[in-house]
Amino acid sequence: SESLTWYTDAPVWYMEGMAESFGTHRLNEDGTVEFQVMPTSPEEFAGAGRITAVRNDFAAGKAMSITDILDLKPVEFLKTEQYAWSWALCTFLDTHPRYQARFRRMGGYLQRNAFPTEFYRQFSPDSRDLTTEWTLFAQNLQYGYDAKQAAIEFQPGQELNDQQPRREVQVHADRGWQSSGVLVQQGQRYQVTATGRFELASEPKPWISEPQGISFRYFDGKPIGLLLGSVRAEAGETGGADDTMLRVYPMGRGGIFQAPYSGTLYLRLNDEWNSLHDNNGAAKVEIGPVVQ
Repeated sequence: SESLTWYTDAPVWYMEGMAESFGTHRLNEDGTVEFQVMPTSPEEFAGAGRITAVRNDFAAGKAMSITDILDLKPVEFLKTEQYAWSWALCTFLDTHPRYQARFRRMGGYLQRNAFPTEFYRQFSPDSRDLTTEWTLFAQNLQYGYDAKQAAIEFQPGQELNDQQPRREVQVHADRGWQSSGVLVQQGQRYQVTATGRFELASEPKPWISEPQGISFRYFDGKPIGLLLGSVRAEAGETGGADDTMLRVYPMGRGGIFQAPYSGTLYLRLNDEWNSLHDNNGAAKVEIGPVVQ
């Protein structure tokens, strides 16, 4: 029948991922229902284990790429992990400010195998950026993850030169990775200097930090508020790998940074990915070549 064809042609990762996504819903006090809620604790939606499954797989070196998920077959959904990864991709695309609108249009392409072609048309122009952010999302996923605040505005850097020997940039506390606007060259050394004060929480009272961080609370083994750096390698610089931003370099107040490879230097102030929304202020970071 026509209805059977409709279901057969639907991509299994999308159907199962969206079912899992709508399964995370919340009944509000006013009687309304809030769907596609990012779980904020292991107790919320207990038994689903979506975030735990993704984190465990990533830690075990079994993270799934977007292509891996798109290629999933129905028989592979005998494992809980495939539901978790399908949920994660649907949630990532549906909550990311750059991808949300086009992803929500995909529900209109479920008949007669139209979905794969349209998905490719919609997302292939951003394939490298999408791959980078998906990899970071899979690594950093935690309860209450804030995709909007974590979203990256990719801005390729420019190499420092005689006309602009140094660059100054504001690194905002309420965002994830931010482009420094500087293209660093592999093996070269740069002087990084960070100053300023910013707020990492407003309740029960403001938590004020400087770029060296607040050592009474840690996230990912580093003080919250600590200035961090990461280099997004130029396309093709590392043999096609797009996971270079998984490598994080503590910078604090600054010092000498030697670029591990050529690419744009990205910066952020360390905080949990579910705690960016109540941060305020920025650090001022200056980047220049090391004077011999």
